Amino acid sequence: MTVRSSSAVGVSTRFRLFLVGALYFAQGVPYGFVTVALLLRLTGLGLGASAIGRVMAVAAIPWAGKLVLGPLVDRFAHLRPGARRLIILTAEFGMAVTLVMMAALDAARSLPWLMALVFAHNVFVAAQDVATDALAMLLLPVAQRGRANGVMWASKVLGVAVGGPGLSVVLGRADWPVAVGIAVALVLAPVPLVWLAQEPSAAPTPRPQILRRALRALTGRLSLVAGLVALIAGASDHLSAPLLMPLVKTQLGYSDARVNTMVSVATFSVAAGALLGGPLIDRLGHARALMLGLLAQAGSMIAFAAIAPWWGHPGWMLAYAVASGVLGGAFQCALLAFFMDVSSPRIAATQFQFYMALANLRGVWGGLVGGWLAGVVSPRVFYLMVAPVELVALGLLSFMAWTTAPDTPA
Repeated sequence: MTVRSSSAVGVSTRFRLFLVGALYFAQGVPYGFVTVALLLRLTGLGLGASAIGRVMAVAAIPWAGKLVLGPLVDRFAHLRPGARRLIILTAEFGMAVTLVMMAALDAARSLPWLMALVFAHNVFVAAQDVATDALAMLLLPVAQRGRANGVMWASKVLGVAVGGPGLSVVLGRADWPVAVGIAVALVLAPVPLVWLAQEPSAAPTPRPQILRRALRALTGRLSLVAGLVALIAGASDHLSAPLLMPLVKTQLGYSDARVNTMVSVATFSVAAGALLGGPLIDRLGHARALMLGLLAQAGSMIAFAAIAPWWGHPGWMLAYAVASGVLGGAFQCALLAFFMDVSSPRIAATQFQFYMALANLRGVWGGLVGGWLAGVVSPRVFYLMVAPVELVALGLLSFMAWTTAPDTPA
C-alpha cells in the first residue's frame, strides 16, 4: 500500500501535523504524570522506595509488549476499515478512565489495586502510541516525515513537561482530584481531531499472509542491517548516561537546583531541536540527515571531552546542554523518519515497533556497558571512547545506501 495524498485522505497537511502532534502530546502527559506527579504523591503518603519501585516496574512492562501490540494493530487494521482510529479512540478513553480510577483510590491502603491501574493505564498509552505511529505512516507522505517527527517528538517532550513538573505544581496548590482532572482533559483533547480524520483503507488480508509479510520484511538483508542501526545509532547518549549525574553532582559539586536548571534547559532544547530540525531533515533526505546526525553525535562527545577543563564552569555546561539538546532533538527526528521510510505500510505497526524495540535495547546495553566503562577510565577518556560507536552505525547506513539489491517488498 502506498501513502495517499492529502486530498485522498481528506485532510490538509496542517491538520495531519496538528493531529499527530496532539496525539504525541497526549502520550507525554500521562507519562510525566505517572513518573513525577504520582511518585510525589506516593512519597507524600509515606510509601518507601521499594513500593515506588514496584509501581514503576509495572508501568514499564506494557512498553516492552509493544512488539505484541504491533501485530495486533496490523491484524485488526486489515480486518476493519478505520481500525487504527478506533484503537486510538479506545486507548484515549482507557487512559482517561484509569486516571480517574487512580484519583478515587486510597493509594496508601490499596497499593496492589494502584499497581493494577498503573499497568492498565500504560497498556492503553502503549496501544495509543503503536496505533498513532501506524496511522502517521499512512497519513504522512515521505517528504513530510522529518517535519512531522519534529512536531511529534517536541509535542511528546512538552507533554511530559506539562504532565510531570507542570501538574506537580498544581498538585502543590490544589487537591489531587484537580490535578487528575486536568490530566484527563489534556489526554482527551485530541479525540475530536481523531474523529474528524479519515484513515486510508486496504482490502482485508488473510492472517497467514500478514504473518508471511512480517517475516519477510523483518528477515530481509537490509531490514536486518536497519535493525543493527536501531541497536547502535545514538548509543553514545545511553553509554554516557550512567556517568553524567555522578560527574556533575559528585565530582563537580553542582547543587540540585543547578542540575534541575540544566535538565530543564536541555529538555526544552530537545523540543526546539525537533521542531527546527524537522523541515531541514526533509530537505536533506532522511537517510542523509541521519548520517550527518551520527557524525554530529560523535563530534558532540569529542567536543565535550575537549572542554573538560571548563566542566566546573556552569556557563560552559549550560551552553553544552543547549547545543546537545538541540542536536538530540533533530537526531531523534531523523532516526524516526528513517525507520518509517524502511517500514512497509502494510505491516507498519509491526515493523516500526520492531525497530523501536531494538532502540530500547540500545538503552539496556548502553547503560550496562557505560556503567562498567565509567568505573575503569577517567571521564574525559570515557567520552572519547564512546564517540566512535556512532561511526559504526554510520558504516551500516552507508552499506544500506550502497546496496543496490533491495529486500523483497512486503
